[in-house]
Amino acid sequence: MTEALEARRRRRWRAGALAILLAANPGYLARVGGGSRLADARDVLTAFPAGAGREQKISLGLSGAAGLAACADVNVGWPNPAHAHVGLLMTAGERDRHGLGRRMHDAVVATLEVYPQVRTLRLAIVGTNAHVAEPFWSALGYCPNGESKPYASGGAESVARVWERALSQ
Repeated sequence: MTEALEARRRRRWRAGALAILLAANPGYLARVGGGSRLADARDVLTAFPAGAGREQKISLGLSGAAGLAACADVNVGWPNPAHAHVGLLMTAGERDRHGLGRRMHDAVVATLEVYPQVRTLRLAIVGTNAHVAEPFWSALGYCPNGESKPYASGGAESVARVWERALSQ
């Protein structure tokens, strides 16, 4: 039986709910934060890529009776008007491989359909997390676009590779 979950756009997150979700993903935190604690939930909620503004940020949550099950953070029109950049899509760690990531992604796609200029979704996969992230994103139709840049956070140093897919597939 599929749990009743509601996808909602969040203007104001409860930082505590996101902190619980982040804490439920110690493997991810270790891979992309080098074993050190990543920025707290408030930092995740207020971070923007260079050149993006607050008005471009969309935060979505997938919630049920047990609380926040998944979240997504998207910057619309970044790095150009035809793109939306998925900065974070995370599910509750103990519920990996239960379809929550796909459901959260479906909510992102549905939300972006009201932006006619957006044609492409993009994201960056950190090399130290690639063995986990690449199969998931590939299954959703994303492919590497050849772009990469150095990545450093906490004690993790790696390369972030950009992946893309068409918004409507």
